[in-house]
Amino acid sequence: MMKNKGISWLIYCIMAVLCAFSLGWVLGSGGTHETVTVQVSSQPQETKETPASQETQTPEAPQETQEEAPLELEEAEQQTPQLSAPTEEAPLNLNTATQAELELLPGIGPVLAQAILDYRDSFGGFSTKEQLMEVSGIGEKRYAAVEALITVEVEDEGTGGR
Repeated sequence: MMKNKGISWLIYCIMAVLCAFSLGWVLGSGGTHETVTVQVSSQPQETKETPASQETQTPEAPQETQEEAPLELEEAEQQTPQLSAPTEEAPLNLNTATQAELELLPGIGPVLAQAILDYRDSFGGFSTKEQLMEVSGIGEKRYAAVEALITVEVEDEGTGGR
């Protein structure tokens, strides 16, 4: 009888520790997730070499670099062309679209955009919008989602895409 009481007490202690651990795990890991946004500039940064005698910087020098950084970012953003999503009024030409433009279509990610470009290169472009369904990974549902947002124009006509 005494042995059973000791085992029961041990089981209760183990269960209490497991419950406390589980509760701590749930409360500690839930709810607070931080989002980190990283902006990458496509322009290379200039590095300046300074003589050994000028290696020590005055307290004002870091402030100057902090003020210059946002200006460089603004310049990079101004030089980067802003892509707009295709619309029914301004559809995307499948024969001239870039990968980035194709990725603006609903349901088209980097892999499908590259598959569309590969198909276009292999077969000399699209002659009808329906040919898009011949690209691996694009079926009737995905085609229906983008049909109104795409067009097919021959490059020689001088339309120049979008």
